[in-house]
Amino acid sequence: MDNSYHHDRITLSEPGELIAGIPHLLGFHPVDSMVVVCLGIEGENYLVLRADLPSSEDYAYLAAQLMRPLACRKPTSAILVVIGGADTGHDEVLPHGELVAQCEARLADIGVSTDHQLWTANTTTGTCWRSYQDAECAGFVPEPHGAFINAQVVDGVRIYQRREDLVATLAPVAEEDLARRAQLLATTEQWLPAADVRARLRLVDDAVRRSVEGVLPELDGDILSLIVALSDHDVRDACVWQHDPVLAEGAERLWATLVRNAPVPERAEPASLLAFSAYQRGAGPLTSIALEIADAADPEHRLAGLLHGMLALAFPPDRVRSAGQRAASIAREAIASDTGEGSPS
Repeated sequence: MDNSYHHDRITLSEPGELIAGIPHLLGFHPVDSMVVVCLGIEGENYLVLRADLPSSEDYAYLAAQLMRPLACRKPTSAILVVIGGADTGHDEVLPHGELVAQCEARLADIGVSTDHQLWTANTTTGTCWRSYQDAECAGFVPEPHGAFINAQVVDGVRIYQRREDLVATLAPVAEEDLARRAQLLATTEQWLPAADVRARLRLVDDAVRRSVEGVLPELDGDILSLIVALSDHDVRDACVWQHDPVLAEGAERLWATLVRNAPVPERAEPASLLAFSAYQRGAGPLTSIALEIADAADPEHRLAGLLHGMLALAFPPDRVRSAGQRAASIAREAIASDTGEGSPS
């Protein structure tokens, strides 16, 4: 499930404008998806949840999963949007109507009203949309509202055609490169981090600053040294939050580079850091994708497990930032006074 958090206030005049804005809220054009737009949440103007459309026997399970975080966040109202399936032209047989009904019932159980129940085949401009509630409520998806475009430009967000295209940005490098690095890690000691944990943290901090300048690690030695330094959990914890937004952006680029270049199971460390970074800025889909990568690399990874719990309960990004700031501050203070070898992975 993908969560996306937003603070900006956008006034829309008809449901089609919301459908047109969904790709800008998620960062990609969803296909075969159930989308729930939750309004009136304290701390955020709206929260967007997305999940793949299930088979009919799994409708109840998906409805329960979607409502789980909302019971904690307590929105005042919600809009349900089904994206995918063929329109038969008959109101009573709009695709996945039973799923919509189950979601509406679950929302009512937790005191949340449903403002609209909408269907569309896709989010492309000009596509027909219809309402499950009112046969007269229908139209065509318009061009995205200017406010969505402006927010996209300000935040530097790229809109992908599919979620899979976003996943592809973190695809591993060539298998032979990963195999070579795994062999180097297993057979040589030169990648062992310095005994002084402070030196390990300086190594990562320097790499973050170089990332800000557009310089990312490419050589095996640079990549492996960073991977091993981050396997020290004191160092990793010190990196979950950056005091400067520019450094935070550079750190996220560095974590993404290491995700693509790290062998398994070491890939889990930068993937969990990437998830933590994306979560702090409200980029739920990237958070979910990074956690999927961390899980595949190390199903028992503790930081990834912690983030899974936060994501499942739709913790707001500001709480995640606060948790990251506390953890990083504690770790950096401990490292500053430490002359030992830090924490092993």
